[in-house]
Amino acid sequence: MCKTLIFMLSSVVIYFWIIIVCFCNVSAQNKLDHLAALAARRKAKLMDNSAYLQFMWKADVVESWIADKETHVRSEEFGRDLSTVQTLLTKQETFDAGDKQFRVNTLRLLVRGGDDIIHNHTLTFMQNV
Repeated sequence: MCKTLIFMLSSVVIYFWIIIVCFCNVSAQNKLDHLAALAARRKAKLMDNSAYLQFMWKADVVESWIADKETHVRSEEFGRDLSTVQTLLTKQETFDAGDKQFRVNTLRLLVRGGDDIIHNHTLTFMQNV
């Protein structure tokens, strides 16, 4: 009888230890899941900030390019002889070609990047609401 009672008590103790271990495992898993969610959220915000700062850097480059070219087109020099006028026309044609390439390549990519940031930020904002 005593052995049976000891066996039953030890079985109950083992059962409770199993319950405690399972509870601790579930609690640890929940904490790990929460930690993973926080890490994913932080990474998403870092990626958003990186995209924004890259966009701002590219916008600064564009503004600098525009300011540089603005001095060229504001020039009041139109040439005094045929040779100077031909040189200025060649420079103007080069400027026009560069401007066209700039608009097609750099400016279009900048606008697309800004649109992507707005679209992604809107989606992120809507998911967090």
